[in-house]
Amino acid sequence: VIVPSVILFINLLNNQIFEAKAREYITETITYDGMSILSGNKKGDNDPKSKVINVVLIGNLVPGNVIRKWEEGVVKVKGLEEATLNVRQGVDQSNELAEKLSSEVRSGILEDLYVKNQEILTSKDARISLLEDRLTSMQASNIPFDAVRNEAKINYDGLERFGYSTLITSDFTKSADTLIVIKVQWAKEINNNLRIKQQDKMNAWLKERFKLDTLVVEGNVR
Repeated sequence: VIVPSVILFINLLNNQIFEAKAREYITETITYDGMSILSGNKKGDNDPKSKVINVVLIGNLVPGNVIRKWEEGVVKVKGLEEATLNVRQGVDQSNELAEKLSSEVRSGILEDLYVKNQEILTSKDARISLLEDRLTSMQASNIPFDAVRNEAKINYDGLERFGYSTLITSDFTKSADTLIVIKVQWAKEINNNLRIKQQDKMNAWLKERFKLDTLVVEGNVR
């Protein structure tokens, strides 16, 4: 005697086989230029109990003889011998099809638009960030180092070393920033208060001269 659990397992297995075979048949067989499958080839689209495989098509109309060939071929597939293929096209104005077109298609279009818009925004933000980084780098490379170094040496007491570099930083919450870092070294006899005052003054001077908000002056402040 076959116990109920075994019967349940066998039925479940047969149902899964039916669905898999139906999807496979639709994917491999139901093709036509300019036509797309709206439903029938996804998991859960077909009910194994009724043995009816419902396929809804959109796009170019498929000739009747082609559809009949599909319908006749389905029963030749092992596991689908008792199946019936029911093909409907976009010209079918039944309520069910209209509902599918108004919900599934519209939902799919909106989803595609959202994804594409997100990709466009991400791509646009990335390009803007890249251009900003390049602009900053160009501005840095255009700093007349010798002239600025000589002016700084004249205007700031105790300045022993002067240099600059670019630094890429990130706080992990947004895109990376490119900073222009001015490195200075003060003589030992220059007290700390004067160092801070001169660095602040130099920072304001260089930012204004080169119109760079992303510029910082760092020195050996104690």
